[in-house]
Amino acid sequence: MKNSIAIIPGSFDPITKGHIDIIERTAKIFNEVYVLVSINDEKHSLFPIEEKIAFVKDATSTLNNIKVDSYQGLTVDYYKKIGASAIVRGVRDSRDFVVEEEYDYYNRSFCKEVDTFLMFSSEEFKYLSSSALKILLLNDVDISMYVTPMVYQALKDKFNK
Repeated sequence: MKNSIAIIPGSFDPITKGHIDIIERTAKIFNEVYVLVSINDEKHSLFPIEEKIAFVKDATSTLNNIKVDSYQGLTVDYYKKIGASAIVRGVRDSRDFVVEEEYDYYNRSFCKEVDTFLMFSSEEFKYLSSSALKILLLNDVDISMYVTPMVYQALKDKFNK
């Protein structure tokens, strides 16, 4: 795509290899990719925003067309601010599809030009979620294959494992 900018928004609490897969695949298609770590005071995050940004930067450090930022508010506002070409969202199953369809409806209500691209999860990450990882870790399951070493250590420290 010619001079294209994609946004990948999410809470990334924490970033998983499923997220990284979507980011890497998006980076092959778009010239620039902004990974946006959302700030949502309504949600109780496990990690503070600064740490989540550090995790994303670490996980994407080998990709030269990635920018990491945080935002509070509507993704579509950030989209307009930077002149993005697309919002890219990872989809694992039909439940994710329904949620993303609703987000797209509202984004297009505020900005007719916004395009959302849904990227289906790779098979090995189809059931991977940050919340599932936390539950597995609490039950002494080794989750190191699903996260970066930096995130794995932070999770172990957080849960005293």
